[in-house]
Amino acid sequence: MDERYSLATGAPGRRRLEILNEAMWPRSRRLLRAAGLRKGMSFLDVGCGVGALTARVAELGVDAMGVDANEGFIQAARHRHPSIRFERIDVRDLAFIERKFDLVYARYLLSHLADPAAAIASMIAATKPGARVVLEDIDFDLHVAEPRTAAFDRYLEWYEVVVRRRGGDPYLGRKLYRLALDAGLDPVRADVQITLLPEGETKRISSLTLDGIKEALVAEGMASAEEIEKVLAELLELEDDQKSLISGAGTHQVWGRVR
Repeated sequence: MDERYSLATGAPGRRRLEILNEAMWPRSRRLLRAAGLRKGMSFLDVGCGVGALTARVAELGVDAMGVDANEGFIQAARHRHPSIRFERIDVRDLAFIERKFDLVYARYLLSHLADPAAAIASMIAATKPGARVVLEDIDFDLHVAEPRTAAFDRYLEWYEVVVRRRGGDPYLGRKLYRLALDAGLDPVRADVQITLLPEGETKRISSLTLDGIKEALVAEGMASAEEIEKVLAELLELEDDQKSLISGAGTHQVWGRVR
């Protein structure tokens, strides 16, 4: 596999993940409840980032653990949430974890991978019989921006292309249902959510994401630093407009039971 994560992973990247979880947690919580997450269950958060969602799940009385391939994220998660276990483990190596889980979950991970089917198979390998696998991922076509500006469209174009160049799929969300069925999950449930971001830090998800991919854009020869900064300034202006309406990327939600 030749995928390379497109987003920055330093301090700004870690902050972006925290803000993203703040925006998406209410819908993710409803999804996990619908999939059967209950107090006392064991839960594995795959691609946990800085552990923001893992910690929210633990607050529900769940035995939660987080894994991520990025050492910086894992160190940040351990520092922020010392009572929760976090380990540096690649999604393809979940079968080597010494325990099995009632629910295994991944959000916004598979769209960065060259072989999401292999990742789902690895997630299933970490489950108990009859457990659930829950997946959330983006469909980058599904965005709301009013007014729709040239800067916003440029941001969408850049993100889509750079993720593809680095081995991912910005439209992976729409494929989750088929991937879950092909993996043998049964039954499988699916939904799609568009989350409006009317105010506060969460409204800055688009500009934070553009800031997070700027190094990749320059490295791939897709834009100059000056061009990116100009578009970023225009995007911030759109987000600062109190009358503008912006959403995060459309998110497909899929869950199924392991046979």
